[in-house]
Amino acid sequence: MPLMPLDADDANTNDDSPVTLTGIEVSSGDREHILEALSLNRQLLHEPQPDAEVDEAAVRDTIDALLDQLRAAE
Repeated sequence: MPLMPLDADDANTNDDSPVTLTGIEVSSGDREHILEALSLNRQLLHEPQPDAEVDEAAVRDTIDALLDQLRAAE
């Protein structure tokens, strides 16, 4: 499942340059939201994202931050 922005304004559709995905974050400390974001970030790293570039380092940093949030929530 490609994880592209749902809002056309976010995707800059008038330009041929690909969207760079840097990770999915959550603002709440809810455990379920954090786990879902971790799963989506895993998909960014391991599944093809057509018409998008994935900044793997940024996604891994996001995953680290989410894991820190998860530990703090426990």
